[in-house]
Amino acid sequence: MSRIEVVEKLLGRALEYVETKRAEFLRSTTPAIQPYVDVYKSFGFKPLRRDFRITWDLRDAADHPSKLVEMNEVSEKTAREIEERFVESLRPYWDWRTEEQGGEEAVAHNFRNGPKRGERWLSGHVGKDLVGFSGLIPNYYRAGDARFRGAYVLPEHRGKGYGRILMNEVSGWAKRQGQHKMTVYTFSYLDSLAPGALLYLKSGGRIESEYLQMQRA
Repeated sequence: MSRIEVVEKLLGRALEYVETKRAEFLRSTTPAIQPYVDVYKSFGFKPLRRDFRITWDLRDAADHPSKLVEMNEVSEKTAREIEERFVESLRPYWDWRTEEQGGEEAVAHNFRNGPKRGERWLSGHVGKDLVGFSGLIPNYYRAGDARFRGAYVLPEHRGKGYGRILMNEVSGWAKRQGQHKMTVYTFSYLDSLAPGALLYLKSGGRIESEYLQMQRA
């Protein structure tokens, strides 16, 4: 009971602070375990989505470049040229996050400035067609432990196996960069897996932790 009381007091103080900022909406993420979930519910939060922390052990990752998809590293210059296509690759699954981050223009700006923050993105091409993106931040958590930024396929190219190719390519590429592990936080629906989470698990990722995104009613 003492643990519950501490959580209630901390959450209550946090909400008091948020109210002074006059936020347009409020979302929180909590470990999907009790007593935390019930405490959030008692403050008017409702489960919205699941979040997973998924990791890959890259020491066993295959490194066989695809002959079908040509991979190019995104530079500061090319990021400006393809930022709008990156935004398209997020639709419709990540529309909620795009809104939270300030809209499509803000997301495009964030992608454009990614290389300045150490993000390294790959763009996948089939002939002249851009089919998708995948990226990571090497040594983000510690030496050899990368933060995976996800794999995204443009809507018109989905269902053709490009997602799996992007995963194989970025895993091999990360291994060549001296990374032995990569980790991603990704969302899923409450009652089923989202396409991204399903792709990551099929590509050898393992769920380390599960969280709940909670939104205040």
